[in-house]
Amino acid sequence: MTTLSQPLAVAFALAIFSACTTVPGSHAPATPQRPTLSSDTSTTPEGRFELEAGVVRDSTISFDSPLTLKYGVTNQTEISAGVAPYRRVDLGATDENGPGDVVFALRHRFREATEDRASLAVQALVKIPTADDPVLGTGEVDAALAGIAAQSYDRFSGVAYYAIGALGDPNGPADVVHNLAIALGTPLSDRFGAFAEVAAILVPSTHSENVFTTMGFTYSPQPSLVFDAGVVLGLSNEATNWQALVGLTKNLGRISATTN
Repeated sequence: MTTLSQPLAVAFALAIFSACTTVPGSHAPATPQRPTLSSDTSTTPEGRFELEAGVVRDSTISFDSPLTLKYGVTNQTEISAGVAPYRRVDLGATDENGPGDVVFALRHRFREATEDRASLAVQALVKIPTADDPVLGTGEVDAALAGIAAQSYDRFSGVAYYAIGALGDPNGPADVVHNLAIALGTPLSDRFGAFAEVAAILVPSTHSENVFTTMGFTYSPQPSLVFDAGVVLGLSNEATNWQALVGLTKNLGRISATTN
């Protein structure tokens, strides 16, 4: 990893957004999917762009900066591209830093929620190994397909999430991975909210069981902007002991290229 590629990656991400302007009056309520493992069934409104960004610090002396740009193709379908412009992974003998892998995703909500039934959505994800060093990514193409159910009752909203995926393995067939999560959220006031999730990442072929919980709070000074802060606690031997995270989701509205 060259010392130049780190600032270039950050500058590239910033250039994408500085080259665009928001169309006045085009903002819509934000639909945050971070910082949990699961996604819910909500999608970015049609014709709008949405940005999710954050930072993560964990007990292994590692740092991450997830960044995702989403676009509402229709009011039920969303596409997105995500990357960490800067990651640092310290494994003692190995200390690498630089951009991470790129993840492309599509989420489609095919049933709306009613009082008697949950909304349903499907999500497809593909990760491309663009990181300069496999330590910063996986070095292989990964893919997953998820099913999502979401329902609100009184002041609570719940999400059930399951994804089955294939993890690329340079030494043989891809490993099957199962991602499972249950999440709950509730408003605390007009602007503050709380959320919690229990999740597991299971790889049967390697007997890997990564189980953890995420808890945190949200603050929304306006409908199109949501800040979040939380902590992730490991519940299994293979899980990271803890992670601290902060971030935001901002609906950027409709975007038009700047002109001189």
